[in-house]
Amino acid sequence: MACTCLVITAVLCCKGDFFRGVIGCVLFAITAGREVRACVFSNCDLCASRGSDGRMHAPPPSEQVEPWAQATAPAKPTAERDSAQNSRQRAQLFRNRLRKNLRRLRPWAQRTGIQAYRLYDSDIPEVRLIVERYGEKLVVWEYARRADHDESRDENERTSEHEAFLSAVVTALSEECGQPVETVVVKRRERQRGRAQYQKVASTQREQIVEEGGHRFLVNLDDYLDTGLFLDHRATRALVQKLSSGRRVLNLFGYTGSFTVYAAAGGARGSLTIDLSNTYLDWAERNLRLNSIDRLRHRLLRADVLAWLREPQPQGAEDGFDLIVLDPPTFSNSKRMRDTLDIARDHPWLLSQTLRWLRPGGQLLFSCNHRRFALRPHELPEAQSLHIADLTQQTLPPDFHDPRTRCCYLISRR
Repeated sequence: MACTCLVITAVLCCKGDFFRGVIGCVLFAITAGREVRACVFSNCDLCASRGSDGRMHAPPPSEQVEPWAQATAPAKPTAERDSAQNSRQRAQLFRNRLRKNLRRLRPWAQRTGIQAYRLYDSDIPEVRLIVERYGEKLVVWEYARRADHDESRDENERTSEHEAFLSAVVTALSEECGQPVETVVVKRRERQRGRAQYQKVASTQREQIVEEGGHRFLVNLDDYLDTGLFLDHRATRALVQKLSSGRRVLNLFGYTGSFTVYAAAGGARGSLTIDLSNTYLDWAERNLRLNSIDRLRHRLLRADVLAWLREPQPQGAEDGFDLIVLDPPTFSNSKRMRDTLDIARDHPWLLSQTLRWLRPGGQLLFSCNHRRFALRPHELPEAQSLHIADLTQQTLPPDFHDPRTRCCYLISRR
């Protein structure tokens, strides 16, 4: 005969308001077996993991603690134990949310034929990670936390906690995704400015091919902080393909040329892709060849985009363009650039210069990753002759949940 005890606690803060943080919930069932048959908080990330039969399972007898003992046991006094417990809790939160995301995303990816998608997008504030899947490999980006630089704590303790947490994350990814540990790549994101995120961090030169929307792209998961394919632009790339038929396309800050691949597939009669980096232009060329795209009609140009836009008659501009893709960095002060670009400050000038080369009836697709970006349309020339549509929400892929990931506008010349 089973006896079930459910404990629910309401917590008030010191100001008398209700606590709005995460409250752990536990449902204790004392049965002849070890199975917990129900959990009233089925979506709680703190609850015990479900087994393969879909039911909740209690821990082994050696790990079980009576509810009253758990409630009254004195706290572990040492900082080391607290640190280890914090790592385990964060790792378990991550594992539970990852499992939940996989149930939603796997069927979608299989149905759409997408091989590269985001599995975890800093869903939980306590676990600031980004995880993306590229074919049979996984990439983890860890964001630096204040706790990692807390000088009031012993450095060895901080290092130990950090390593234990990352090890638990990699183990969770391997087990939940069914991938060997060796296929998980871990990177660390510090606060970057400009193209620092594009600098080399290794020199393996290992590339692999992933498919998206019927196209093939080369990605490098080891040598750079970014992989060569920005997954948040998946829907934006598909939009470019729809808009490109019979048009002449300009791709500014072209990176590895993924927008150009989609434009060519959409029937663009020609395109010009501009970037300052030889590394990324070479990468773009390999992507074009990988998709059997005519290099005579779809040209690549190495140039400082800001300087190119200032020219009275820029190389390759000639008769203008019917569709322009403008996806600039948030901030750039590259030594090879003549000027510094701050997109929040400079976007009216950048858009104005770009619109000079947009033909009547043409469209400019503008996007940026500034999380607090605010468009200032009244500062654009001929503002009355422009129609601006905010496509930010419309182009947010299903594997991204934060609309601040990037903004997207379609500016049409009437």
